[in-house]
Amino acid sequence: MSEPARTPAPRYVLVSVDHDASHGGIGTYVQHVVPALAAAGWEVHLITRPGPTAPAAAHLHAVRTIDREPGFAERVTRLRTLDRIRPYRYGLWALAVAERLLTLPFEPAVVEFVDSRAEGIVALRSRRVRGAMPRTSMIISAHTPMGVIETMNGDDPTRFGRARYHGWERAALAAADGVITPSRALRDHLTLASPTLVSPHPFPVPPRPDDACDVRGEDVLVAASLQPAKGVEDWARSLNDVLRARPRTMAHLIGPDTPTGPGGGSMSDHLRTCLEPALRGRLRRHGPRSAAFVASLMRVAGLVVVPSRFDSFSFVAAEALAAACPVVVTEGVGVREHVPSLAVVPAGNVPALARAQIERLENTADARAEMLAARAELVAACAPGPVIATRTEWLATLPPPRLPVDAGAPDPLDEMRAFLTETERLERCAGGTPVGAPAS
Repeated sequence: MSEPARTPAPRYVLVSVDHDASHGGIGTYVQHVVPALAAAGWEVHLITRPGPTAPAAAHLHAVRTIDREPGFAERVTRLRTLDRIRPYRYGLWALAVAERLLTLPFEPAVVEFVDSRAEGIVALRSRRVRGAMPRTSMIISAHTPMGVIETMNGDDPTRFGRARYHGWERAALAAADGVITPSRALRDHLTLASPTLVSPHPFPVPPRPDDACDVRGEDVLVAASLQPAKGVEDWARSLNDVLRARPRTMAHLIGPDTPTGPGGGSMSDHLRTCLEPALRGRLRRHGPRSAAFVASLMRVAGLVVVPSRFDSFSFVAAEALAAACPVVVTEGVGVREHVPSLAVVPAGNVPALARAQIERLENTADARAEMLAARAELVAACAPGPVIATRTEWLATLPPPRLPVDAGAPDPLDEMRAFLTETERLERCAGGTPVGAPAS
């Protein structure tokens, strides 16, 4: 007898501008969610930029845009002067994604945009894209939106096109058939009319005996983009008390610098000045480093700190617990909703942050017991199988996709092409020749 025909696996298309865990939370999410979806029976397709670190479990659809060409660097200054650098780059990606979706030889069950950034602003609202896949649920997995981060940073909303792409973020969220947020805190930051699922990110934690003995030093580690919303200035100021109280402790700061210091200067340089002169040599500023480098420090550090004013989840906290390293987070960090045993201090409270670090470096047995309890909670909350099962059940409850109404307005595909063309025209008026753009 012949074997019965197998039902083909449902297709799940993931759209993400990044997939490298060394670049932060978005890439880390992609690295974990792709194998989790595949293990749950989905056929996963990943639309992303080319790169050697794309997850092996996904069918890769590499998308290239002209802002990654070598000659684009000469355009950056002009685009900044026009206050269009970011909308132009985000627009290039959003348009390329929509065009790639139109070339797929199948209709997926789900398209997920792996951010609340504007990468879905064209496809989610396009009559042509939606009409080509009328049964496809298009959702957003929302991480912390740029609008939230940049407001907390005190960034000027009139510069670099922020008002435009913040509006794109809101419009994309409004057009999604559903939105997943990793914490109630993020959900409450967003005004969402779409069906919403609050669910932690899938995060596999390697098994580890509870009686394992660690040999840990006294070093303290923060891994974050250096900007005010990440609470790095609060942490730097707290180090004055921590380093005085713990003479053998070194502080490690890993992450890309940003021009969010006083007067638009280097935040990394500013953080060094937050320490008393005698203590500055004990702060090691590593800059951006690989995920493997961060993991190597977590394996021996005495403590990892997540001082963010707001963070929708925090893979850094999860990775530290996976490495059996004690962790302190602020109340603004979303992962604490799923891991209640984490040590929590009020966001922005420098004395409380200093005390929490000193206490855990002094009382290592208590810190270890706290870590083990939190680690067990992380295992239970973020196990990939149950997380994806909950997502799959939620997807089945979504109403039919909302197809955009044709009210005589241009399709968003054409609108974005027009925006990019107009930006290139303005560049030419400013005396430049856009590399990769058509000549006038």
